Amino acid sequence: MHMLHNQKGFLWKDKAKLVLLACLFVFIGCHNQEKKQNKKELEVNNKEETGEVEKKDISSILVDNYAIGGMVTNKDSLIVAYYANTEDVETLAFLRDYDINTYALNKEVTIDKYTSTTKLVSYSNYFYIDDGTPGLKCYDYDLNLLNKVDVGTLNCLTIISNPTLTKVAYIKKDINNSRILYVCENSIDLNNEKIILTINQTLPKQILSIKEIFYSSDGKKLGFIGDSFLSLDLNSESKTIYGTIDLENNSSDFKYRENIDVASCNGKMLVHYRDGYQSENSKKDNTVIVDLNTSTENIFSTNMSNENLEFFMCGENCFVEVGYDLNNSKDSYILKFGIDQKLYDIDISQIQIEDGAARFKGVYRSDKDSLILYYQTYNEIEHKLSQSIKEVKIGHEN
Repeated sequence: MHMLHNQKGFLWKDKAKLVLLACLFVFIGCHNQEKKQNKKELEVNNKEETGEVEKKDISSILVDNYAIGGMVTNKDSLIVAYYANTEDVETLAFLRDYDINTYALNKEVTIDKYTSTTKLVSYSNYFYIDDGTPGLKCYDYDLNLLNKVDVGTLNCLTIISNPTLTKVAYIKKDINNSRILYVCENSIDLNNEKIILTINQTLPKQILSIKEIFYSSDGKKLGFIGDSFLSLDLNSESKTIYGTIDLENNSSDFKYRENIDVASCNGKMLVHYRDGYQSENSKKDNTVIVDLNTSTENIFSTNMSNENLEFFMCGENCFVEVGYDLNNSKDSYILKFGIDQKLYDIDISQIQIEDGAARFKGVYRSDKDSLILYYQTYNEIEHKLSQSIKEVKIGHEN
């Protein structure tokens, strides 16, 4: 019995040792795992503090079943607007804020709607959505809603906000006579309307109508595109015009130019021949950048075949065109980039645009001297829509 008791004691001591060793191994394992986790968190925190966050490929911002409808940037953010290109989704449209350097997603907000014709209009501290309706939604670059302006009761045709988000300008119809238009400026709360110009052409070479308006960067002028009759004869046709409106002295100045489109960014207005317009001189001195502050113009001749122009974009002090070279017999895409009275070719091999590409969107990064270009292609054989996005360095000067 004594020997059995001693044997049991030895067995108990052996078991105790085994349990103690097992606990020790678990403790060491947990401690090492904790050290690894702490080290990992420290590395992440150090990377965040030093800005060494893992950079994603720019293609990571593409979203299945959604097309990119617009992009704007500031020093920290790339804002992208998405709209559904299929019915098999719950959300029709949304905005995303990406880190401009890493393409990491910072924030997403749902918006009511967005289409291929909707515009994002950007200033240094905010941007707004222009969807063609009589209202504006203004956001900062962290996607916080700053202001919502609704002029639905004012019989407006178009509305814009100024660079400091203190005023809006709009075109509205006369309630009793739809042929009479008013160019108005108002406070952001719509409590201080001022009629700048009354549009009612009764003599040749006056303004007949204004379709779009754009603020100068100092907020003292508007750029515009519209129409005018050179003659008031019964068989005469209206001609396209573009010009400026001085908001301080209520005066206007304009030029005639047929078959043009316009775009604007941060006080610069791009005047451009409309896609499909053809003539012997259709691309001679075709692109004009107007500084709305001073009304000075830079004129560029890109020599691009206008009937095959796919996309044009106006940046803060630049423009981009995507299309076919007028002197090139091959149907190969070229890109032209104009800035500060200089014209550049963009190396198309960096992008590899497929035939049949459409719905180009782009934004220029002046800090990196690069173009972010998005485009869609459609495969008729497979009946498949695909999309691509590239960041391209600007090429050599022509």
